[in-house]
Amino acid sequence: MKIAVSATARANERRRRPFEAISRGAGILIASRRAFAVFLTFVIITPTAIGLLAPPVFAAASTPPEPAAVRFVTWLPLLIGAGALAGFLAGLLGIGGGIVMTPVLFLVLGRLDVPAEWHMHMVVATSLAVIVPTGLTSARAHWRRHSLDPAILRRWAPWIAVGALSGTLLARHLTSETMGDIFGVVAALLGVKMLLPLDRLRLGDTLPERRIADIFPFSVGMLSSLMGIGGATFTVPWLTLFGIPIHRAVGTASAIGVMIALIGVAGYVAGGSNLGIGTAVPWHLGFVHLPAALGIAPAAMLAAPWGARAAHALPHRALSAVFGVFLLLAAARIAAG
Repeated sequence: MKIAVSATARANERRRRPFEAISRGAGILIASRRAFAVFLTFVIITPTAIGLLAPPVFAAASTPPEPAAVRFVTWLPLLIGAGALAGFLAGLLGIGGGIVMTPVLFLVLGRLDVPAEWHMHMVVATSLAVIVPTGLTSARAHWRRHSLDPAILRRWAPWIAVGALSGTLLARHLTSETMGDIFGVVAALLGVKMLLPLDRLRLGDTLPERRIADIFPFSVGMLSSLMGIGGATFTVPWLTLFGIPIHRAVGTASAIGVMIALIGVAGYVAGGSNLGIGTAVPWHLGFVHLPAALGIAPAAMLAAPWGARAAHALPHRALSAVFGVFLLLAAARIAAG
């Protein structure tokens, strides 16, 4: 009996060794601020930005066109990297990972025979589909730490829901180019915001109580469902402007993001049915590109805890500025089509 137990223990130890080595390596990297900043900038952000800026003419010059499945495998590492970056930044900066995933999905799905008239619709829907599991993981962690504000959630939930549903209904009547322009303009404004030192700006000590203030959660729901993001990019700065502690703001925003993503995905799945997308895009559910969603989601879920850990060890202001530049580049690329 002892021999059997000992053999089992040795087998379990051998299985754990690779994961322990990876964890130690990540810990060493995060512990060194300069090393991690170099890694983040040159290994993840810079290649992704170059890919976003690469004009489509390079793809058009390739000979002859490969099957979509082969091209998807070629782009899979970029999807995994985007998922890791999205999850990491969500934990580090308190932003929604969708603001990273949407530009990368725009690049990748554009090379996979997605119909041009539904290109941005599939990008947005797929990004929202990824936010559902990653957002649930984040919201659950914040709930355990008591960093969600139930009063804000109760007040905002109806307006967020109506806004998200309105966004998906509006998307059916917008062209892919118009949706890309919306993302480009808003992402550029967010990029400028990330570059400016506005972290300590305050407009008040409590959220406005007047009904006119409910326009904000409605607008967040609508814009987020049109951009493929969870809304934390809007809600966290807004809540901190009115004195909500940053950890409570991030936790509350994570729950709001799940609500937006669930309603948005449902709307895009229903809205994308019976449009003939399946003749050009295999393995889709409405407007959701399932292989791309499954390629991104695991990496995002694994990287989020690393971002939360690194938040206490890395220069927040410098990383915000780097991400601001990334957003400006992504906005320019998507706006240019």
